[in-house]
Amino acid sequence: FAADLHLAALCHDLAYAPGLRVTGFHPLDAAIYLAARNASADVISAVLFHTGAAGEAWSHTAAAPLYEDLGVEEPTLLRDALTFCDLRTLPSGDYCTTPERLLEIVERYGREHPVAVNVLSYGDEFRRIGTRVLRQLARSAHCTLPWVFMDIDSTLVRPGGTLSDENRRAVADYLDAGGRISLATGKHPVALEGLAKQIGTAGPHIAGNGAIIVNPEGRQLVSEITTQAPAVQCQLQGFGVPHACYTEDGIFVDRALVSAEHVAKLVSINEPIPVAGVGTPARPVFKILAFVDRKETGREMQLRELADSSGLSCIRTSSEFLEFISSSGGKGVAVEAILRRFGWPVFHSAGLGDSENDLPMLRRCGMAAAVANASDIVLASVDLTVGACEDNGVAEFLQMLHSLNVEVA
Repeated sequence: FAADLHLAALCHDLAYAPGLRVTGFHPLDAAIYLAARNASADVISAVLFHTGAAGEAWSHTAAAPLYEDLGVEEPTLLRDALTFCDLRTLPSGDYCTTPERLLEIVERYGREHPVAVNVLSYGDEFRRIGTRVLRQLARSAHCTLPWVFMDIDSTLVRPGGTLSDENRRAVADYLDAGGRISLATGKHPVALEGLAKQIGTAGPHIAGNGAIIVNPEGRQLVSEITTQAPAVQCQLQGFGVPHACYTEDGIFVDRALVSAEHVAKLVSINEPIPVAGVGTPARPVFKILAFVDRKETGREMQLRELADSSGLSCIRTSSEFLEFISSSGGKGVAVEAILRRFGWPVFHSAGLGDSENDLPMLRRCGMAAAVANASDIVLASVDLTVGACEDNGVAEFLQMLHSLNVEVA
C-alpha cells in the first residue's frame, strides 16, 4: 500500500507537464501515462478520481465521456489517502490544513472557475474522506486514540491562568484511556513544566513556540535566534518597543522600556518573573517577545518587516504579544520531531489551538481544531471548532476523540 500511495502521489499531477498532455485533463492524462507503464489498477483509479476529479471532468470535452462510462466507483483506501494528502499539501510542498488548501485553489483560479466551483462543491465529501483516513490510521496504530497537541493559554487554560476542573478531568480521562497529550505553548519551559506536572502528563511538551522540546529526561533546544537577537533588540530599542528576551535561564528585559504593567502581563500567564538585562545573554536566545497591541497595525507591519529582513518569523501569540522566532522553527517542526522520534504516524494526531502561532502545529496534525474564541485566521483554517476556552472546549474535544475511538473499536 505504501509503495502504491507513493507512486500515486508522485504522479497524480504529473500530466501538467506539456509533454504528457493528451486530453488536457491532467488526472486522465496522468492515468494514461501510468497505464502505459503497467501501473496497478488501484494506482490508476486513485489518480483518475483524486480530489474530486470526476466532478471536474464534466467541464472537459475529451474527458467527460470516459468518466461517464466509468460511472461512480466506490471509494478505495488508496484514493482516499491520495486525496487526503493532496488536500494537506500546498503547491510549494508546504503542509497546510484542508480549508487552507481549498482557499489556495479558489484564490489561484478565481471563485467562478470550474476548478474552484468543483472543489468547493466537494467540501462535505472531503470531510468524510478525512474522517475515513483518520479512522484507518487509528485501526493501524498501536493506540487508537490520536496523539493530541494542545495550546495552553486561551485554549486549555482560561485568561488569568485558571484551569477548570472539567478540563482537568477530561485530560486525566484521556490519559487513563491510553491517549497521549503534549502541551504546546509559546511560553517559557518553566511555566510549561509547572502546568504539565499539575495535570499529570509527562510529555514530551513544546515550549517557546517550538524552540524547546521538554522531555521527561530534560530539555532539548530545537531552534534559536542568538545570532540575530542583538540587531533585532537594537532596532526595537530604536523604535521604543517594549520587549523581552527569552533564554533557558529566564526572561530578560530593558527596564527603561518595559514597565511594571508589562511585567504583570507576563506574570498573569504564569511566566517566570522577568529580570533586568540588556547585554548579550550567556545562554542561547530562543525568542523575543514584543509588547504590541493588535490594534497597532502600523507598528505590527513595521515589526513583521523587521523580522523578514532579519531572516526570522514574526507571529502573533495573543492580542498583546508579537514574537520573533527562528524561521526554521515553530510548533509544527517540534510536533513532527516528536512524532518521528516515537515512530508515531504523523497524521494519527490532533491539534487544538486559538492563535496564529498554533497554525504550524495544526498543519502538521491529522485533525486541526480550534476553540470558539480563536482568532479569525485560525477559525478559517481548521476542520473543526469546539466550545470556547471558558466553556471547556478542551473537554468537548477530548470527549469527541473518545467517541471516534469507540467507533473504531
